[in-house]
Amino acid sequence: MSKKVAVFATHDFGGAGESAYRIAKAIQKLGYESKLIVKHKAKSDSLVCQVAQINKPEPIVKRASNRILKIFSNNQKNEELLLDKNYHFFNIDESQVSTSSVSVLNALPFKPDIILLAWVTGFINTELAYKLQKETGAQVYWLMTDMAPITGGCHYAWDCKGYTRDCSNCPAILTEKYKDRAKQNLLFKRSFIEASNIKVIAGSGWTLNQAKASSLFKNQNYIPLINGLIDFNIFNNANRNIAKQVFHVQKDFKIIFSGATYTGEKRKGISELIQSLQKLYQLQTDEENGRIKILVAGNQLDENELVKQIPFDIIPIDFIKDERLLSLAYQAADAFICSSLEDSGPMMVNEALACGTPVVGFEMGLLHNMIQNGKNGFKVPLGDTTALARAIRSILSLTETEFQTCSANAIKIVEENASISSLERLMLELSKEI
Repeated sequence: MSKKVAVFATHDFGGAGESAYRIAKAIQKLGYESKLIVKHKAKSDSLVCQVAQINKPEPIVKRASNRILKIFSNNQKNEELLLDKNYHFFNIDESQVSTSSVSVLNALPFKPDIILLAWVTGFINTELAYKLQKETGAQVYWLMTDMAPITGGCHYAWDCKGYTRDCSNCPAILTEKYKDRAKQNLLFKRSFIEASNIKVIAGSGWTLNQAKASSLFKNQNYIPLINGLIDFNIFNNANRNIAKQVFHVQKDFKIIFSGATYTGEKRKGISELIQSLQKLYQLQTDEENGRIKILVAGNQLDENELVKQIPFDIIPIDFIKDERLLSLAYQAADAFICSSLEDSGPMMVNEALACGTPVVGFEMGLLHNMIQNGKNGFKVPLGDTTALARAIRSILSLTETEFQTCSANAIKIVEENASISSLERLMLELSKEI
């Protein structure tokens, strides 16, 4: 009898939501009974089940500015908590939820054998996961789409190693009286993780190392790894020979593709991306620079002052929601640049590789284990814009034969580590543990 798997995510849309949806759908294709359980539903697919919310009092979080969160407690007393926005400290109080185990179980058409938590902030906390485990007997796994499963509240810890200890004196919390809120959150999580034997699954080689070092999961004997999931029916190299025409670029021109949706987020490294492109421009001749186009995906790029500093001709395209058009953008590119300084992914790395496009970026997230220097792209030290510029030039300087080899290597590593076959191996591993 096939195992029943419930995948949980706060949304079925957005980057993390789409990733959870892909995983739930692929699990179903592998012959398991599968559902994606969400708080906020946008898709009409019957695979997705929405949980009814309860009217239990909970803190109302309002963003007063980029660095101030006003928290209204149950007695309506207003307290101000200042946060450093770069840490993405969304999990203010781990003890609060807006969903009951009864509501979740009512939304499920079956009793799950496996519960897989994806990005569940504001939806499922460890106490609720504990209750679900006790009521269903399911083994609970928590997928690291970012660092939230292993910290006391932040989704990106940067250089902070508090998650390896107890998260005391949290640098993300700027208000002195609340400095130990993260420590309290971590203690709360620990009690329910241990009581229900919740296990973590790494989302990249980078997060695997973080999970192994974390105080919450360092004693887990084996930490599985899944590098996301790529649908090769969409992300492939079938149209590389015509892709540049779609963006009105001559075949003998070079295209560098990069995303620039969240230009205000330090962790996305947009300033470093632009510095690298400026240095690349200085390294090359006028003739070489004249034959390079920068394909940039984002919102309102024509008005973006940072993007205007790119010295090459720019082809701005709006944020791409159509995955087939996104696939064509990857296939049109001679190189995809990931400038993230703090990331657990992003999925664009694997999507580009699956389309046969070499990836260049800082050694972070998926680049840590998916990029092999000189074989399918380059990973350079964090923040080293000179090294990034030189790495981009190395890819653009490849001969046609060298590029074809690099492109084939790019596809191969995704087939081996981020395809439905790798998910199948993971599901077999998880099923054996039950």
